[in-house]
Amino acid sequence: MNTDNLQKIGLTKNESIVYLALLKLGTTKTGEILKFSNLNSGKIYEILESLKIKGLASESSINNIKHYTAAPSKKLLYYINQKKKELQKEEKIYVTKNSKKSRYYLKD
Repeated sequence: MNTDNLQKIGLTKNESIVYLALLKLGTTKTGEILKFSNLNSGKIYEILESLKIKGLASESSINNIKHYTAAPSKKLLYYINQKKKELQKEEKIYVTKNSKKSRYYLKD
């Protein structure tokens, strides 16, 4: 898995970098993520929060210090399936809106 593949399924470049760092490092603190990923410290919490919202990372407190963990691979598959459903819904809306104007045939 690489950042390009993760970006194709809807993650930003930085989300992809952090997600891969979490997979590599396991449960870890933000400092270790920053060292591994070479990202700006100002954005790390925003990126981690976005990954948490997407269900791809979790946060825990160990000795009152925040630690982050990548979600299991089945969560990534769930995220991909959710994106597919969203795209299929958008496709139906698009086809419905445009069916009166002209005929579009979708090919596999």
